[in-house]
Amino acid sequence: MGAPWVFFMWCCVATGLIWAFLRWLYGERIDHYKEIIGYLNAKLEHGVPTTTSVDALKRDFKRRLRLTQVELEQQILELPKSTVGTPLPRNQPDVALVWGFSEDQRKAKNMLGYTEKSIIVHNRSDQYIYNVNIAPVRLVQILSFDAINEIAPSAEHVALGRWNGRSSATADYLYFFDKDENKKVASEMGWFHKKLHDRGISDAFLKVPMTLTFDSDGITWGYEFDFNYDAGEESCFVRRMPSTA
Repeated sequence: MGAPWVFFMWCCVATGLIWAFLRWLYGERIDHYKEIIGYLNAKLEHGVPTTTSVDALKRDFKRRLRLTQVELEQQILELPKSTVGTPLPRNQPDVALVWGFSEDQRKAKNMLGYTEKSIIVHNRSDQYIYNVNIAPVRLVQILSFDAINEIAPSAEHVALGRWNGRSSATADYLYFFDKDENKKVASEMGWFHKKLHDRGISDAFLKVPMTLTFDSDGITWGYEFDFNYDAGEESCFVRRMPSTA
């Protein structure tokens, strides 16, 4: 009875060892496959190709490109219908400040030999402009301008300036710019410039920054000018670069 019992015990031990070995072997493989699956899932979540094959990479790229195109088409279809066919803003209308006589003033004042002219807003464009405003000139006194409701295409409108109880309808701008306290502040602001000639009644002229704004096509536009003011015939407006207000 001894030998069979020993053989039986030996078979049990051998079976146990084989079972433990197989369990360890397949357990390692299962853990390895779990790591691979986790790695692939992570790559898929981040949009990383799951293969290094060139052909497979090409197929993967084409698939992603098709998906992107589909998403873009869907986004276009979901755009608000109000944006479809909306026209782009038109070019800025050509509007200028001019130192001169209007047609009515020209007939009367030229005959009388006046040199003091008017500030005129000239709409040189083919569009109506609205809510036309000239920014005030602020010295000791303030030269402000009445708003103009609208100016038709190719039309002019005389600006009406007001200061210290006076207006440009009855008084020359000389009474504003040549007033001693206003001249002092203008000089401190660097607006006085020496002439390069001896024409006119003064050896200097004022270079006054002025801003014009107006509405057209639902947009507020703006122009900036330098008003070169001389008490004689040399006054003029010089337009700077255009801007949106």
